Amino acid sequence: MSTVRQPGTRRTNLGDLVVVTCLLLLAGAIHGPVFGDHSGYLAAAGGVLLGALVAVPAARWRWNLLETSLGVVVVYLLGGGALALPTTTTNRVVPTLGTFQGLVVGAVQAWKDLLTLNPPAAAFAGPAIVPLLSGLLCSVLALTIVLRSQRQGWALVPVVVLALLGAAWGSQNAPWGRYLGTAAAVTALLWGSWLAQRRRTASSTGIASAGATGTAWFRTARAAVGGVVVLALATGAGVTGTTRLDPQGHRAVLRDHLTPPLDLSSYASPLSSYRYWMDDKKDAVLFTVNGMQQDQRIRLATLDTYDGVVMRVGDSSNGEGFNRVGSIVSDAPLPDGTQTTTLSITVQDYTGYWIPGGGELRRLEVTSPGAAAIKDTLYYSSRLQTALTTRGLTEGDAYTVEAVMPQVWSDSQLAGKSFSQYSMPADKEVPEQVGQRLSEFMGDAKGGVESIRALTQAFATKGFYSDGSDNLSLASHSSARLSKFLDPARLMVGDDEQYAVAMALMARQAGYPARVVIGFYPDSYTPGPIEMTGTNAHAWVEVSFSGIGWVAFDPTPPRDKKPQTELPEPKPNPRPQVIQPPVPPQHPADLNPDIDDDQQDEKKEPADWWPWILLGLKVFSGIFLALSPFLMIIIIKVWRRRRRRRAKEPLARVTGAWDELVDQAQDLRLDVPLTAPRAEQASVIAALGGEPVKPAFRQAAKPGSLEALAQDVDGAVFSGGATAAADAERSWQAMGQVLCGLRKQTTKGRRLRAQVSLGSLRQRSRHNIQNRLRKAPAKTVSPLHQPGSMAARKSNRGPAEIPRFGDK
Repeated sequence: MSTVRQPGTRRTNLGDLVVVTCLLLLAGAIHGPVFGDHSGYLAAAGGVLLGALVAVPAARWRWNLLETSLGVVVVYLLGGGALALPTTTTNRVVPTLGTFQGLVVGAVQAWKDLLTLNPPAAAFAGPAIVPLLSGLLCSVLALTIVLRSQRQGWALVPVVVLALLGAAWGSQNAPWGRYLGTAAAVTALLWGSWLAQRRRTASSTGIASAGATGTAWFRTARAAVGGVVVLALATGAGVTGTTRLDPQGHRAVLRDHLTPPLDLSSYASPLSSYRYWMDDKKDAVLFTVNGMQQDQRIRLATLDTYDGVVMRVGDSSNGEGFNRVGSIVSDAPLPDGTQTTTLSITVQDYTGYWIPGGGELRRLEVTSPGAAAIKDTLYYSSRLQTALTTRGLTEGDAYTVEAVMPQVWSDSQLAGKSFSQYSMPADKEVPEQVGQRLSEFMGDAKGGVESIRALTQAFATKGFYSDGSDNLSLASHSSARLSKFLDPARLMVGDDEQYAVAMALMARQAGYPARVVIGFYPDSYTPGPIEMTGTNAHAWVEVSFSGIGWVAFDPTPPRDKKPQTELPEPKPNPRPQVIQPPVPPQHPADLNPDIDDDQQDEKKEPADWWPWILLGLKVFSGIFLALSPFLMIIIIKVWRRRRRRRAKEPLARVTGAWDELVDQAQDLRLDVPLTAPRAEQASVIAALGGEPVKPAFRQAAKPGSLEALAQDVDGAVFSGGATAAADAERSWQAMGQVLCGLRKQTTKGRRLRAQVSLGSLRQRSRHNIQNRLRKAPAKTVSPLHQPGSMAARKSNRGPAEIPRFGDK
């Protein structure tokens, strides 16, 4: 005699465990590309397997929440070092005190660290804790649901969370991301179909073997067709969605919209050291460069913010996109035709935080002793093409940089090119002479490169060079210094510091995107190592053209162009002390209002809302795609209710009201049998899921109650007479009152889950299939309809026979 398993028990299926583990591994693989090597994949896969080591024993020995949590902590501390912090362990396996400290701190700190560095993250110690911890926690939760819960499908929720974490904290460039997502989606859909098939097979246990064969064949065929349709729709939606949302293959991640925590105000502008290099370090070798090509420049820093005192690197409030980087600064693929150059730099008499050799960096490898101290403090801004170390460079430091070789553009190539739509920081305390002499310097230029070239030639021809050694030029590029520098009554005398800043401010005044770059280049290029002295320091202007990028311009006159005589100081012209009459009052309309240039710029500059709008659309699309299955379930239920209430026949509307009540009760997790009489269904609903109440005699039903509704529906069905439309409307009103009272007796969570539950849809679909099979020529006999059963007696009554008092 076979043993019948009780409804509350379930046999653990090894296939479910294997499928969910594979799904977790696929989701965890999304964490891998951001690390640039195997470390991310190893940490994610290790976390999933460590989670299995906790979930399986916890299910076997029925651990509670506290015991399971302790198991998670133990395996994390014992196995996390080898997976995420191997350099802190003994023989890369045995954890040490430093390993435990790194794992505890990294459980909180690693999330921020992974977002504030540029991929690949394998060069840093600690970010691998993110995929390790994500895989561990999601694995424990998903496998616990599979092993303990009756609803194994909910295990997909932790899998989705693990994938979303990998996408949000991952790399912008993930060429295998869509393939991993497609594989995971297909596996999840097939597994979900398998679960549904198993539940249908289990629920049909007890039907005669003759009919079971036909029913099983029908269910298998329907599941196969449905699976093919769902897979086709999912694949098409996935391919279309990724093409529409991400046509360039660049994935939006949190790193793109994060403000780095680097305070640039703590680091002085390198332009303030320009005169120091020219005077005190003019013959000192600051650093040696090996590998320079003809006309190549060594960038030190890009300056784009003017505050009236100094031109500095970025805005201290937003960090100007500086992120932590490792040896590999960027893993983005290079465009076709792009060339790179490799420079080996050895620091000698240079000290500072800004790293010579910037530009569009690809790699930055520190080769000198103490490299770890520099590697842990490297920051880079791709927007400014500037590298920084918060530790600072000192004598003896050596490193190698690989950067994209900038292309040299001629005026003929730039002709007809418009300026880029580049948002520049607002300038403050700009001297009024900048705007006053703009038209003079611009001349008859008609815009584009012609206007920039006119500005460059005007500064180079009208001005003279002085490094301050002849006392003709003072250091600084403050607002007061530039006012004297651009004073029409004086000779324009200065060096790169004044010329570059003045031209950049004048170009910005005209609405062109311009910035200042400080760096080094020699007077002559020779093969082999080149020594950079203080006199090799230079500053120039870059202007951005659409489709081209930043192009360099040199407004400084040649260094041998000096004024022939000393600058005459303006002589005072004393006048007799005469009391002047009071100034007559002017009409307010005649006064020239003082307009702040900063306010004008802020009003003219359009708000940069588009990136945030695009991000919002992507987030909304992702949320909509995630919620689309639940929205579809709600829409189907609303359509079902509408169809029942608006049926053509009043009798169909009456029975539809009762069917709607039964389906709503099933979604509230009440096991209402669809084949039972309405009186028994009413007793089950009234008991809120308890044992059905079987009264010995029929009691008088209270008007508007559940029992009264069941009796009214039975009366309409079995009376044989026509049903009035008013009776159908009263049935729906009574159903609404009963359902409202039923929902009040349940929790909010249960009511919310009922909205998206598939219970009534599955049960109703199964019931309809069984009815069709009963009407087929080869009828199957269910145990519920064996001779002598209550269901058989009910079904044998005539259509006009009404249940009477005392029926059994």
